[in-house]
Amino acid sequence: MKDPPVEADPGEAKRFRIGGMDCAACAATVQKVVSNLDGVETANVTIGNASMVVEGAVTVETIQTAVRRAGYTAQPANEPRGQLVPFWRRNPRSFSTSLAIALLIAAVATSLSSLPSLVSEGLFLITMITGGWAIARSAFAAIRQRTLDMNVLMALASIGAVAIGDYAEAAWVVVLFAVGNALEDIALERSRRSVESLRELAPASAQVVVGSTEVLTPVEEIKVGSLIVIRPGERLPLDGLVVEGNSSVDESTLTGESIPVDMRPGGEVFAGTLNLSGSFTMRTTSGAENSTIAQVTRLVSEAQGSRAPSERFVDRFAKIYTPIVLLVALAVAVVPVLAGGSFDTWSYRALALLIVACPCALVISVPASVVAAIGGAAKIGVLIKGGQVLEDLASVKAVALDKTGTLTRARPVVVSVFTFDRASDTEALGLMAAIEKGSEHPLGQALVRAAVDADSPIPLGSDFEAVPGKGATATIGGRDLWAGGPRMAGERGVHLPPTFEAVQGRGQTAVILGEGDRVLAIFGLADEPRKEAASAVDALRRRLGIDEVVMLTGDSELGRSRGLRYDRDHVLGGRASCPARNWT
Repeated sequence: MKDPPVEADPGEAKRFRIGGMDCAACAATVQKVVSNLDGVETANVTIGNASMVVEGAVTVETIQTAVRRAGYTAQPANEPRGQLVPFWRRNPRSFSTSLAIALLIAAVATSLSSLPSLVSEGLFLITMITGGWAIARSAFAAIRQRTLDMNVLMALASIGAVAIGDYAEAAWVVVLFAVGNALEDIALERSRRSVESLRELAPASAQVVVGSTEVLTPVEEIKVGSLIVIRPGERLPLDGLVVEGNSSVDESTLTGESIPVDMRPGGEVFAGTLNLSGSFTMRTTSGAENSTIAQVTRLVSEAQGSRAPSERFVDRFAKIYTPIVLLVALAVAVVPVLAGGSFDTWSYRALALLIVACPCALVISVPASVVAAIGGAAKIGVLIKGGQVLEDLASVKAVALDKTGTLTRARPVVVSVFTFDRASDTEALGLMAAIEKGSEHPLGQALVRAAVDADSPIPLGSDFEAVPGKGATATIGGRDLWAGGPRMAGERGVHLPPTFEAVQGRGQTAVILGEGDRVLAIFGLADEPRKEAASAVDALRRRLGIDEVVMLTGDSELGRSRGLRYDRDHVLGGRASCPARNWT
């Protein structure tokens, strides 16, 4: 008994990843094929991110079959991509291109040997068939949809070459065109993969609290409101709120800030960030598809799929240009022959015109460059919202630069030391390094580096304990010492001296070294400017003519007016402003 047919759901848009597309004409063919299916209301195919969105009462299987008949593949977007494999194993079209290259080499070698010409001609013909079957299939699909594209031009050129007996020419045309398509496909795929790699920042599973036990659960199955246990060194799988425990979370993957954020119950945490120390339990506030890192990935993916004005112009141009090329080539092949010219000579010239005038490189150049630019920028943490924005960069008159991680190294260094109770700077640095040398906190590592650079003797310590979200304690030379911030000091009943506020007022992060209820030293740490920042800003002004360069920072007003003077004068120059805002 046959299974009943699967009914289509007209309510939700169906999203696919399309394989085998390497130019705008391919996207147009797929879009037209799917649009003509019964039940399809709209179909939108984008070459930039190789995606298709279909609305209407049509099944996934029907769409996949139609796309496959057109010479391409359609995979539901919610299915995993799998690993990036060599292009010759990616799909049948890539494999046939690789095989055609090997056959062409053999055919050329045979033609240069003493073997009969029939052998080399046969190899050239087999090469053309092997490398050209996908081209012919796409050309046939385009003709059925009453459109002309590059595949049609190449198919006609290769068939014409065979008709006049130039088997080698036909093989070379097909292989070179197939290799060009393969290289374009590789470039586009790598850019798309760079965006997909953003999702890998969040783990695929997490420890969910079920009753009194923990169950390892795929992230896609975790519901909003679930409790998840996060341990030191783990990345957060979803957005949520801390309900129990204290820790420090590195949010640099999302914010670029080098200083970890201390977390306590009620603190907000985000998917893709790294838990540095301490364990805590969080309650999820988003699903896998709505987490912060998923939204960033979706924004970049949509940006890749957006069409720049020049891309839209080139597409319109190609629709007119391709038929004109075909008509001109036909005229070159027919008119001179009617006037008494040689059929072989003018047919050959017409075929050459088809090949040389093929607009494939022109049509693919704009979307390929847009995808490569947006994908490459996303890989280094820059979000460009589409081709339109990318082109608008050419007319920019003012530039706003983020401070942390852009103008600065996002690596804190010790810039000031204040000692009390007759302790020397060298002794204070050594004691602080003795406490922090076992810490993974960026501030602790910066203090250890400062002690080493200053040749401060670092005594041996014992009983080291990291206090998540507060600091650390250790016993040094029989003394019970602690290092941390205001929370650690407050728990020990310490009255902070005015120096602490002064250090904070300079835009620095203040770290306290204490013993019992006494403050032994206060260290000011700050993010140092990049060496190349000043020259980069100068290049913006001198080479691009941008006069207004602004630094965006979340530092306080007092820190902006005092501590940021070094940044403003030595990086941006005195004419730039430094608004004190939190930019997200």
